[in-house]
Amino acid sequence: MTRAEVERRLLDEEDVLERVASLLAQGISIRDWPEQLIVALRRAICEDGLRSTEADKAFALRRHLFGSVAPELPAGATNPLEGRRAERLRADLPKLVPLRAGLRCLR
Repeated sequence: MTRAEVERRLLDEEDVLERVASLLAQGISIRDWPEQLIVALRRAICEDGLRSTEADKAFALRRHLFGSVAPELPAGATNPLEGRRAERLRADLPKLVPLRAGLRCLR
């Protein structure tokens, strides 16, 4: 992988993080989000098939965003970048949005 490809992937992860944080902060209904952002969020909060550390992070992010509510998000199509996007959301999204920010988006 070239340096340019790595930089492009990092910029993509940053863009997804910023867009998801903005949509959560604005309380935009998840039904109105672009599909790629819904898929990224779903992957970030879903523990299925993850190593224990990442599963713990997914659980913590879901609790941070939605409390005890288990949101039903459509699966959508995935691509190879989704795993990296999900990891970035798990790592940085809690610092960018307040507790339970996702509840307003479930309407």
